[in-house]
Amino acid sequence: MLAITTASLAAGVWRWQASPSMHGAIAFVMIWATLDLLFLLAALGVLYEKPQRRSEPRAWLDEELVLWVKGRPFRARASDGSRLGIGVDIGFSELDAATRQRALDLFHQAAIVTLRFADGKVLQARIENRQWGPRKQHLHLGLAYRFANIQDERYAVDLAFGDSARLQENLDRRHQGKSILGALAHIAVLAVIEGSKNLWWQLRNLWDLAYGAMGRTLRHGKTKELT
Repeated sequence: MLAITTASLAAGVWRWQASPSMHGAIAFVMIWATLDLLFLLAALGVLYEKPQRRSEPRAWLDEELVLWVKGRPFRARASDGSRLGIGVDIGFSELDAATRQRALDLFHQAAIVTLRFADGKVLQARIENRQWGPRKQHLHLGLAYRFANIQDERYAVDLAFGDSARLQENLDRRHQGKSILGALAHIAVLAVIEGSKNLWWQLRNLWDLAYGAMGRTLRHGKTKELT
């Protein structure tokens, strides 16, 4: 379907140039074909997304903190949190190339980090996953807390969900509606980024399968000649 839709758009461009008197009808059909292409790519993007299996609900956060890795501090910002873990964003764009590389090596090797929050509270956490941004100038860490006592766990719950005002704010943010243009923009971004990734992944798999089958056929033919 993706190939047919792409071919129809190419045919529409050719008809646009060949039939000036039908520009209105051709433009109408091409608009719908473009939407079909976006929806197909968005469907591929959804298939490409990794499944998320979380044992605890995550709440949106916007808290500054200092993250210590092997005795070195980094300014960071918490993006989401739960009773058991926290998501942290770290930027490296202000560092020079040599310092950035040393920092990247630290985060590649580290397994345990220390979090110091604005109120002075300190928690230990284990790195569960790392997501690098473009040109490795940004890093998102998924951390699992290592509680030393019940007070640490209570602090994590309070940080993530807080009082009733913060809970209501998170609920409102989660359930807020999107405009039609906002929804279309979200679909377009999903189609262009995730859909393209999935399409490239599918083409690579098809190439590997075809190349592997060709190799087996050639090897089988040579075996027959030898026997």
